[in-house]
Amino acid sequence: MPLDYFLLVKPTPPPYSLNLMSWFYADKREQQIPATEEEIRQLISRGEILPETLVWSMGMSGWDAASRAKPEWFQSPGPPSGQIQPLSQPSAPVYQMPPGYTAGYGMIPITDGLATASFVCGIVGVFLSICYGMGVFCSITAVVMGHISLSNIKKSGDMLQGRGLAVTGLILGYLIIALITAVVIIVGIFMATTLSGAAGAAAGTTGLP
Repeated sequence: MPLDYFLLVKPTPPPYSLNLMSWFYADKREQQIPATEEEIRQLISRGEILPETLVWSMGMSGWDAASRAKPEWFQSPGPPSGQIQPLSQPSAPVYQMPPGYTAGYGMIPITDGLATASFVCGIVGVFLSICYGMGVFCSITAVVMGHISLSNIKKSGDMLQGRGLAVTGLILGYLIIALITAVVIIVGIFMATTLSGAAGAAAGTTGLP
């Protein structure tokens, strides 16, 4: 049957005993097949009737695409009446700690490792300086780590602790560096004076001017 003729010819209404078969749809062979609305919905769910499939019913002026004749056939059904559709749980966003943020309840601040290292190096520097006079290297390390630790604590917005340890390490480090520097200067002056005196005594003994 030519398609133009098929579109012009309306199906013969079903007899009274088939009043429930109120729809016709065209299959792939362009045959007019009667069906109830429920059957058409089932055919749509199985993919046998597509949005562009031609349908006709009493009261329509002619054949039309199923999606235009009955748009609700192709709409997703909402949740059943009286039931609440569960909301999907969104994934938790990842936030970065803003600058200057103060640790709130439940957050455990962490002690900066460099602050602890500065404090330990400062104490070791004092011990080595008293016992062996070699604490300058540990003291320099204590000063460097102390400054880096204070900078990290300031940038962390108080999420890092250990300011007291870093400051103590700095004080001990600077103290030992200053003491060792003073001792070196005094020893240098003493040795220079001693050598100068010895040279003068030697010159007087030999009679040299």
